[in-house]
Amino acid sequence: RPGRDIASMLEQDAYPQVDIFICRYSEPVEVLEATVVAALNIDYPGTKLCVHILDDGNSPEVKSMQRRLVYQMKYMGRQANLKYVARPKVSGVPHHAKAGNINHCLMTESSHVTEYILVLDCDMIIHPTFLRRTLGHFLRARPDGEWEHKDFAALLQTPQDFWNVDKDDPMVHCARFFYGPMLMGRDGAGATPCCGTGVI
Repeated sequence: RPGRDIASMLEQDAYPQVDIFICRYSEPVEVLEATVVAALNIDYPGTKLCVHILDDGNSPEVKSMQRRLVYQMKYMGRQANLKYVARPKVSGVPHHAKAGNINHCLMTESSHVTEYILVLDCDMIIHPTFLRRTLGHFLRARPDGEWEHKDFAALLQTPQDFWNVDKDDPMVHCARFFYGPMLMGRDGAGATPCCGTGVI
């Protein structure tokens, strides 16, 4: 589907509150930091945005990076919140991998005023206009011309694209058939799946 710019539908003070969950297992901090910085610099009001680093590895280096970025944001005038979340793990108890990581944050850290949650892998650098171009798909026009939330829109799955793929890679590592014809067909049937990243 083409983008639907929420800026043409709502005033900024009516934008929905969004949490961004960035899921990390054991990937290098350098990879994670680029994703976090991109999420913090998204073209969306900072007062309506909270970025959560879901660190399944409970890494001191990641916690230190989060503190450093919070400090930098303060002096750069950034208004978004940046939280570090490390879930407790009990030996011998199933942790349910990424799903358990997300569920822990939903139950313990996500704000009660949050209307939408964007889930990203730790190496998914999002485009600055991502939220503005996607959130409009959750809205519909009322007869009076105002916009309201749809009753039956559960999730929006976006395709993945890559800028750092070797030019000799014949498949471009983008799963074009899956994210193209297959998801378009499932979208038409109202049955788009959640792929675990790039999903609102």
